[in-house]
Amino acid sequence: MLIEANGANGATVREYVWFDDMPLAIVANVDTASPQLLHVHADHLDRPIMLTNGSKANVWEAVDRPFGEVHAITGTATQTLRFPGQYFLFETGLAQNAARWPRQVG
Repeated sequence: MLIEANGANGATVREYVWFDDMPLAIVANVDTASPQLLHVHADHLDRPIMLTNGSKANVWEAVDRPFGEVHAITGTATQTLRFPGQYFLFETGLAQNAARWPRQVG
């Protein structure tokens, strides 16, 4: 995923920065006058586990169970990346898994 767009008008809402398969950053609020750079901290599987803002404050953190089930998510930010190649749809509460659709993730 490189961008997220607003479903109503098609405006870019977020942009994603990658290094190979590892997410590095998310530029949130792209469609506003004050976009925000969020740094992605990934685990050994390249799964996002924390986001920090420009002040190095933790704004999102996930604690997952071994097979990807969410145990807890805390913070004021939101993000849709899960395991590599997987993203979460808030509208359905399901994760898109490229070859499989859908899988309940919590």
